[in-house]
Amino acid sequence: MTAHTGIRIVTPGRTEWNAFVASSDYGHFMQTWEWGEFKSRIGWKPVRIAVEADGILRAGAQLLFRRPAACIFSLAYMPKGPVLDIRDDALTRPLFEAIHETAGKHRAVFLKTEPDFANSGEIRGWMDVQGFRPVRITNQPRCTIVLDLKAEEQALLDNMDRNARRLIRRCENQGVRIEEGDRDRLDAFYAVMTRTARMKKIPLHRKRFFEKAFDTFSETGIPRLFLAMNDGEVVGALLIFAYGKTSSHLWGGTSEKGRKLSASYPLHWAAIRWARRNGFAHTDLWGIPDEIAEMAESGQPIPADREDGLWGLYRFKKSFGGRILCYIGAYDYVYRPALYRLFTWINRKKKTFDELSEMIERLTCAR
Repeated sequence: MTAHTGIRIVTPGRTEWNAFVASSDYGHFMQTWEWGEFKSRIGWKPVRIAVEADGILRAGAQLLFRRPAACIFSLAYMPKGPVLDIRDDALTRPLFEAIHETAGKHRAVFLKTEPDFANSGEIRGWMDVQGFRPVRITNQPRCTIVLDLKAEEQALLDNMDRNARRLIRRCENQGVRIEEGDRDRLDAFYAVMTRTARMKKIPLHRKRFFEKAFDTFSETGIPRLFLAMNDGEVVGALLIFAYGKTSSHLWGGTSEKGRKLSASYPLHWAAIRWARRNGFAHTDLWGIPDEIAEMAESGQPIPADREDGLWGLYRFKKSFGGRILCYIGAYDYVYRPALYRLFTWINRKKKTFDELSEMIERLTCAR
């Protein structure tokens, strides 16, 4: 256990909090002040809790609370938190005591967390000791593909599947060009995302969700918008969040024409090149099917020819090279067991916490 002096719980301001998250090996953009402010624009209330020791911030967590209309209880969520070295018990105990006290003040039914911790028996055991239980309903991907950007560009290309390199060259020959876009190009981005969601029959946030995300982070340089152009038409779009050592490919899609051109390949490759040239150590391609996580964890071979479900998405992302990274997934800490059982029953058919968030957004008419 690390020896510390002057341990106390503090409520940090924006500058102090962001400096702490950015400097921590356990920081994530979903724990930044701006992410909390963004979520506050769509109905959540952010609360930041930090542990100060030796005169500096050493651990912390940003919690999000949401209370449905005419309800005295709330939901609590800690995305990609806590920002904490779990080996330091002297910090763990006061932080979680403060977290639970804060959840109590907000009358939370339960606290959902999806830590930015790689999956391991040690981490799962630690979560169990803290009183959390693993759950099926998630919001963030349990498994992803991560590229190491320390290599030269040619080495990154050489590490791709041959077909991916071929499609990038073909798109260039067919006149596909990649541009960076500002806030005024979000309409084009959303039009592409709408077509993609319709083609793949997947849910999509409302347009204002992306507008508010971009607006909240606009002064930070974290969001970067890439557009694939062909004959003056936007045929693909990708919105990444570049923070700390990692650029994350959060939201992207193509139009029907873009799909025929395979515009996603040069689009993601352009974002990878941008991240490498700007000093980022990794690109996170952000999410592959949970089934693959289970296979990887159990040591099963991962099929190369599956076509069903989201397996095509996995093959696309894996074609850029990189390694599979699995997180521990979602965990709940239950404060009110009876209400929690009711919630579990009501939401038994939902797959993501995001679906619940969208449902509450509609119920509370958040603007």
